[in-house]
Amino acid sequence: MLLRDLQVLDHLSRTDQSSGDRIVRIARSIPNLLDDREIDKLENEWTLYSVELVDRSWYIKDEYVDSNGNNQIKYHSIDYYWNNVFLILTKNGISKYPTLTKLIKNVLIITHGNADVERGFSINSNILTENRSSLSESSINGLRLVYDAVKVFGNESAHKVT
Repeated sequence: MLLRDLQVLDHLSRTDQSSGDRIVRIARSIPNLLDDREIDKLENEWTLYSVELVDRSWYIKDEYVDSNGNNQIKYHSIDYYWNNVFLILTKNGISKYPTLTKLIKNVLIITHGNADVERGFSINSNILTENRSSLSESSINGLRLVYDAVKVFGNESAHKVT
């Protein structure tokens, strides 16, 4: 359900009838982020946002005709669009959508891949060879620490251990 609701972050979905319900469901699905008072504010901010005049340059990066004569559109990334929304101010110079900003920033940092985890498993399988299958957890952690340090600081030459 959360993934379906996250589609509301697309600029075209903001005017959908169900968009307000969807943004509230997203807020409620993230534990300890917004309290009930903030969710009420979020609903009000979303209503204002849904009728906000949004510049096309916030979501369209480029429009052109390709070699086949077809119109093509290149879009900005979603964080580019939302950053522009976050910059909208009231007449008093304060953020117009502070609660919405808090929610969207937290949603956009949710990882959508597992490459880092898979890479970690691969490194661990290289460390745990047949000869090292009975290493303790602290030994494995130590080997990973050394492996990661060598990776960060380079492996061009021998490292001096002091």
